[in-house]
Amino acid sequence: MSMDSIIFEVVTNRDSITKKMENADDAARLLSCGSKVAYQQNLEFLEKWHRDEIPGKKYTISLYEDQVTSDNIAGVLRIWQSPYCDDKWLLEGIEVRYDKRRKGYGKKLVQKALEILKNLSVAEVYLNVNNTNNSSRALVMSLGFKLCSEGCKNSFGHELKTSNHYVYQF
Repeated sequence: MSMDSIIFEVVTNRDSITKKMENADDAARLLSCGSKVAYQQNLEFLEKWHRDEIPGKKYTISLYEDQVTSDNIAGVLRIWQSPYCDDKWLLEGIEVRYDKRRKGYGKKLVQKALEILKNLSVAEVYLNVNNTNNSSRALVMSLGFKLCSEGCKNSFGHELKTSNHYVYQF
């Protein structure tokens, strides 16, 4: 698949509820890897996310191949100004469909997120990477993120001992 045929869909707090729920369904399918239980759990979370039951400014970026349909979703990423983390901007929930990995889609999603945040005049953005996820660590380091702490808090403010905290400064 050519990088020319990718389409980004960015959903924000301001979009219609219909658009938000369609995005939630697509993202939940991607995140569930075929598990009906995981699909339902992801869908419930994403519906809360899109209905603003989870506070903070939020963006969801979905990457599609060729056209915006649930069959063509290849990756998803969320941007969140989390009130649970001193209103820091966070990248989270970065996921690329298993059969679409190693094609540069994760990198494209992060670059799109950084573009959005730069346009919002955000000074820095954070993300957490599991210590054993060598591919993700290499990706974020290649994009200019710097390790700022070993161990961290997740986007809801809970301690994570198995992840490290990275920062990107504009």
